Amino acid sequence: MVKAVERFLESAASRGLDPSPGLIRALSLPLSYSPFLQRVAMAQPDAVQELFDSGLEGPRSSAWYREQLAGWSGFPEPEVGDLVRRFRNRELFRIAWRDILSIAPTEDVLRELSDLAEAILGFEVERIGRRLQRRYGRPMEQGGGEARFVVLGLGKLGGRELNFSSDIDLIFVYSGQGRTQGGALSISNGEFFHRLVTEVVRSLTQRRPEGFLYRVDTRLRPFGEGGPLVLTFDAMDEYYQVYGRGWERYALIKGRPVAGDLEAGRELMERLRPFVYRRYLDYSAMEALREMKGLVEQEVLRRGMENNLKLGPGGIREIEFMVQAVQLIHGGRYPQIATPSLLEAMEGIEALALMPSHACETLRNAYLFLRRLENLIQAREERQEHRLPQGEEGLALLARIVGSGGGGELLRQVEETRGAVSRLFSSFLGREGRKESQIPLADPSSPELLQRLADLGYGDPRRAAALIKGVLESGVARAMSEGSYSYLRRVTAQAARLVPSKAQDQPPEELLLRIVEILEAIGRRSSYLALLAEEPRALENLVERCAMGRWVSRFVSRYPVVIDDLVGDADSVLLRGGYLEMARERARGADDTESLLEKLAGLKLTVT
Repeated sequence: MVKAVERFLESAASRGLDPSPGLIRALSLPLSYSPFLQRVAMAQPDAVQELFDSGLEGPRSSAWYREQLAGWSGFPEPEVGDLVRRFRNRELFRIAWRDILSIAPTEDVLRELSDLAEAILGFEVERIGRRLQRRYGRPMEQGGGEARFVVLGLGKLGGRELNFSSDIDLIFVYSGQGRTQGGALSISNGEFFHRLVTEVVRSLTQRRPEGFLYRVDTRLRPFGEGGPLVLTFDAMDEYYQVYGRGWERYALIKGRPVAGDLEAGRELMERLRPFVYRRYLDYSAMEALREMKGLVEQEVLRRGMENNLKLGPGGIREIEFMVQAVQLIHGGRYPQIATPSLLEAMEGIEALALMPSHACETLRNAYLFLRRLENLIQAREERQEHRLPQGEEGLALLARIVGSGGGGELLRQVEETRGAVSRLFSSFLGREGRKESQIPLADPSSPELLQRLADLGYGDPRRAAALIKGVLESGVARAMSEGSYSYLRRVTAQAARLVPSKAQDQPPEELLLRIVEILEAIGRRSSYLALLAEEPRALENLVERCAMGRWVSRFVSRYPVVIDDLVGDADSVLLRGGYLEMARERARGADDTESLLEKLAGLKLTVT
């Protein structure tokens, strides 16, 4: 019998308990593996016996957790703090126990960890809020009515994918300015909610003999650590409209109301939706992805985290980046993928064929495998750890839990999984197409460019070079941001390379002129340049359609929204549903008659 089980039996005997042989067998592997579980078992042997007698039932819901916590709402401090911590530890023990014995699928483990955190957070908000109201009264808006308070969960809490030892990423918001009424002392709503947030964070993070509840990260709020801890709905909306950055769109994908007035939270997220999900296909998300990936890689190298299951090459973060980029690109058109849940989003992405089915399967399997490993690693010491155990014993126990044939076999599985993810991620980022250096655009008048254009098949390379120079040095180009101009150069180079092979019986210079006219017309719409740069098939479709006649380029210049419909293969869409279904799909996203006609015209252009 392992020493950890012997110590548990001693603790149980001291409280008059006589654990059954079945319980002892069921505890052998969990207690051998995890010192954290050992501490909980010895502190609460009666709870462990009850859990086992119940058949380790689960999964439990957020509503069940809230119901259990509700009975302690009137208890004084510090008693209530200890009760909640013991409850949390007991439930973490149950969740980890089910995971280690392979009773619960990883999806259930992630949801239960999230629902437990959400219920405890909501309990603390309500409990502390009532105490503050007894002193200051209720916060009322200037126009009348009680101010509404919302806690938004981001990251893994927002997606209901929380780790065993995660920080919880939170943003705190209230509906409007005003003052409290009905208490001994009246204060502004801002001060009231600042006190509420401060006390909630302190209560969650405070270490007591029973441990702490959760580490809280508020740095994802508007203006970061330099911004107010809590702000109004209007201030939050204005911030994202004026200052919102690419990485904040990725962060808000995971945004979900988790405490306070949940209905008000859903209304707020609907207000923020246009910032996150654009109505058009938004390939500018790819550039933000490259920037974020570059920052992560720098941090990984600086801190020597190459073996980190989360941040290292082929790790969990790369899977999240790929899925979230597809969500940002297509989520405005397809609401079924505009969800905080990565696994739900992946189902929608596969159903819509926005990524190849084999890639979705690889990413889903890798995500669940790596997330289970990550949770089990963190359950060992209840610590934020993302690396495999360094010692042979810990690695062998982990391999036994996940069903590998030993530590060496587990290492091989991890290496293969991360390698598959890394290859997909490299391919995903490589959608920028061939390098523009294949056509030397540094000097549009250079002999090298003329020779390259001649080699491609231009009969009048000087005219083609003049067209390229004209679009790259136009007034529209000079007014572009650095990022937009980079897209313009890439699209121009890619188009110049495609045109001779698509020109059919006309001089390629004539077809290039039509493309240049379109690029000048859409130059102030960086989203379309990004789409054409990131989706080579869209640019190829555009060049092919423009080869049909001048009317096409004029139509696209006038209605650039049709460029969205050039992504993918129209023929495959026709095989899936036919013209009528395609028309219905376009019509679903139209807000008025004009936009409906534009979308249907785009469909006509796509399939012509």
